Amino acid sequence: MYVQRAHDHLLYAVLSPQVAANRLVVLRGASSTGKSRAAYEAVRARLPRTPVLYPPTAGALVRMLEQGVPGGSVLWLNELRHYADDTDGREALARLADVLMGRNHLVVITSVWPEYWAAYNTDPAGGPGTSDPRAVMRVLLTALPELNGAAPPDVDAAAGGSCTDRWSAWRPAHQSRSSWPRRGTRRPGS
Repeated sequence: MYVQRAHDHLLYAVLSPQVAANRLVVLRGASSTGKSRAAYEAVRARLPRTPVLYPPTAGALVRMLEQGVPGGSVLWLNELRHYADDTDGREALARLADVLMGRNHLVVITSVWPEYWAAYNTDPAGGPGTSDPRAVMRVLLTALPELNGAAPPDVDAAAGGSCTDRWSAWRPAHQSRSSWPRRGTRRPGS
């Protein structure tokens, strides 16, 4: 039996099946806090007939994105660090950023521990000419609008949002494609 918690209602709101915008949903929390279970229950309740696709590695994610992920799917990425820190991670996340610009009912769900969240959102300590392997990750995560204190009916599922307690979701509606770091490119000054 699953007992819903207050933050589950925000997750349910972000997973509105009526929204065509592709969305990234990031569940933040320490190990064994119920992130995956909460995501599973929310998908089961809100998107019961939606196919769930699971690429087990960043390389598999790249191949899946190259072939095209069917609209109306849930892309389950499990622990974000397994993709971000993989040798194919940068390419996988850059391709994912491109896919998130679409409007074909794709929901991408992943989870992250607080210490990885902090590391992914920190600029590298290097100087000019230093590569920034986490640039795409930082763009994906730092653009999260705040949802704390929002009532589920007030959540704009297409825009996504962030709840600092545990759950984050994001839709890049406020950014153009040109603002994304591209594969093989570096930020100015890096």
